[in-house]
Amino acid sequence: MEEDFRIDIISLINDEKEFSDFYIKNEKKIMKIANKMLKLGIYGIVIHPKDDENVKELYGGDVAYR
Repeated sequence: MEEDFRIDIISLINDEKEFSDFYIKNEKKIMKIANKMLKLGIYGIVIHPKDDENVKELYGGDVAYR
């Protein structure tokens, strides 16, 4: 069974964190969306398992963007 992933993004335009409400199973689809987001000026993308309770620990805070 494939795992669902959530994509969290931060925008260059408004500099605010935005948490997606959509979950994706297909890894190729994730990369396609990520590339599209980068072209639109979104510079921080965190992809993690949907039910990941350790996001704060993994990313040092709510979600860290680089």
